[in-house]
Amino acid sequence: MIITPTDEDKHSSFNVFIAGPIKGVHDWQTEFANRFADTEITFFNPRRSIDESDSFVYEEQVKWESEHLRYADLIIFCVPPKEYDVPGRSYAQTTMFELSEWLQKGKQLLIYIDNSYPLFNYIIKKYPEQIIFTQDELEDQLREIYKNFCNRAPKIFFTSDTHFNQQRTLELSLNRRFIKDLSEMNELLIRNWNNTVTNKDIVYHLGDFGDYEYLKYLKGRVRLILGNYEQSDIKNGLDIHKLYSYGFESVQDRTTLELEGMHITCTHKPTNYNKYSDFNLYGHIHGRQQCKPFGMDVGVDAQNYTPISLDDVIRFKNAYKYYDQDVWIN
Repeated sequence: MIITPTDEDKHSSFNVFIAGPIKGVHDWQTEFANRFADTEITFFNPRRSIDESDSFVYEEQVKWESEHLRYADLIIFCVPPKEYDVPGRSYAQTTMFELSEWLQKGKQLLIYIDNSYPLFNYIIKKYPEQIIFTQDELEDQLREIYKNFCNRAPKIFFTSDTHFNQQRTLELSLNRRFIKDLSEMNELLIRNWNNTVTNKDIVYHLGDFGDYEYLKYLKGRVRLILGNYEQSDIKNGLDIHKLYSYGFESVQDRTTLELEGMHITCTHKPTNYNKYSDFNLYGHIHGRQQCKPFGMDVGVDAQNYTPISLDDVIRFKNAYKYYDQDVWIN
């Protein structure tokens, strides 16, 4: 179990954030996590720094929670019965705010709220499609989800031009990205990535990654194709081996993959590789033309700021045969 404020490597197989009240109730988070000692689930527990008041730093706690909530494969929201009053504070008040927030963000959630909680009936009425489990059902559901994850085959994804933490890109892409500032852009890209990719999966990033430190916030095994920004960094003295130290699994100028009976060439800039492969995946052009006769743009601006799966790439490729030449922009 990883507990705040530790900064341990969280790239385990399956990660669960245990969200719920800390004040007004005993340490139910540890009790719950201990029921899964027979699994390889890593639980993110936000409790410890709150209890250790001498070392508690609010900004540190919020940062830790935000990063681990984004990274988790699953968030459990659990509101057990209140055990004691906390002066000046409503029981589970922060939990309710976080639950409302994460119900809108596309993350997989499991929820248990004891029926003695004053807002229980309101929550059921407000979110009638959301299942509220009992404690025993919650454990059964988590075990089923974990079992499905263990049996799930790894997937392959592609993306490009994330430009993490690069203000210049946000300014130049403002009319296309519709994002108010750099913090919101980084948050959106990380959330969409981690809601799509698991640590079992391989992601081919086709260049212009941005701030390499952001790789630690992302799930999956990331293989980097050098973009013009990386090439510029190398020209200006960045040792290519330094890129591996950030956590990239491989670093290449380009690669050709044999997948699903096809040869797929991955490059940063669009290149007609018909002589050597069946399809070209590229980035660089920031969604100006999502598809070409020989390939498609997998960059975030063309793919809803989200990595695209191999299955979807094949679906797009199979659809192209129905287009005539008038479709393509020269």
